[in-house]
Amino acid sequence: EICDQVCQNLFAYTKYAKQKAKEWCKRKEEFIKRAGFVIIARLSLQKNIKDEELLEFLPYTEEAATDDRNFVKKAVSWALRQIGKR
Repeated sequence: EICDQVCQNLFAYTKYAKQKAKEWCKRKEEFIKRAGFVIIARLSLQKNIKDEELLEFLPYTEEAATDDRNFVKKAVSWALRQIGKR
């Protein structure tokens, strides 16, 4: 819950959000990786981000789709669904 809240309500609004999401999605640590995908999910809801920018995140979701850890798997799914809604 803390990971999700801080990513959605703080990190996603910084100028480094896209950069950190890309960086963290590649990390091995479970909650750091989850944080990257939570930021992507939140960015997908923001009106000031273009659809083309969100498409840059699709390779990260594809790569992480095979991660068996529950918290990562759910965050990847969440990010992918939010991108798809756009």
